[in-house]
Amino acid sequence: MFNIRNFAVVDDAEENRNAAKQACTELYPQATIHQFSSGREFIKSLKNGLDVDLVLSDMSMEERHSRYVVAIESWARGIPAVIVSGGINHGKDYVLVGYPELRLGGTKNSPLVWGEILNHVLSQEESMNGVAFQLGQGVRRSVPDYNFGEVCAVVTAFTVLRDI
Repeated sequence: MFNIRNFAVVDDAEENRNAAKQACTELYPQATIHQFSSGREFIKSLKNGLDVDLVLSDMSMEERHSRYVVAIESWARGIPAVIVSGGINHGKDYVLVGYPELRLGGTKNSPLVWGEILNHVLSQEESMNGVAFQLGQGVRRSVPDYNFGEVCAVVTAFTVLRDI
């Protein structure tokens, strides 16, 4: 298990954020869960010094490309980000998880689905999972590397989008 002290959950639906928080708290009872209703809100906090270990971001939020900006800003600072979508449109009966790729039955307002997401993302071999590798390294960048952030954001989104 990784030493995760702080999660960021970025999703425009409150019920999804609350379900994610419940699952994170069950797996990591000592962790702090920061909730954000938009990518813009999260990025502002990140630039103001928010310290998080893992970002769980919705795919569709206030702007079409919010997910990419959240992923770019996170990965550029050495913070792994995972994009999670409730299918092609909200309300589908499956959830897609990017980096590592996964399709789950259920919806994002279920703590059980979030528990499956976290178990999948956090229990993989580091050599097979960029999120686990980054968490294992624990390296934060004082100066963001946006080239690295953009590459990871594209890979993150591609693993989700290619399965739709």
